[in-house]
Amino acid sequence: MVLLVLKSIALSIKETKSNSSDSSIGSDDSNYNQDMLVIGRSMKDVLKKLDNFLKNNLDFHPGTPFSKILIRLFSDQDDYMIESMVCTLDITVGIPRNLLHASTSWEAKIV
Repeated sequence: MVLLVLKSIALSIKETKSNSSDSSIGSDDSNYNQDMLVIGRSMKDVLKKLDNFLKNNLDFHPGTPFSKILIRLFSDQDDYMIESMVCTLDITVGIPRNLLHASTSWEAKIV
């Protein structure tokens, strides 16, 4: 389930970025920028909920970084570990920069 959520977020962000490269959309368009901020916030909200779900249901300490949770979850499954790390990298690279600097527990520990 965790990998499925990570993959769906990473794919959503990648698709949004690839659609933004469409020549008919101006990257300096204020509506486009607003849409990107809303999408970024939504994705961060999903990650925050996933982080809280894992910490509450799998008895992780509330201060445990999201990356350590992923490592523990997938430590015996190399392919899934690599896939989860690629997804988190795609998410971190894809979320708008001004949202990345806002303090949240998951990305502060990934970056």
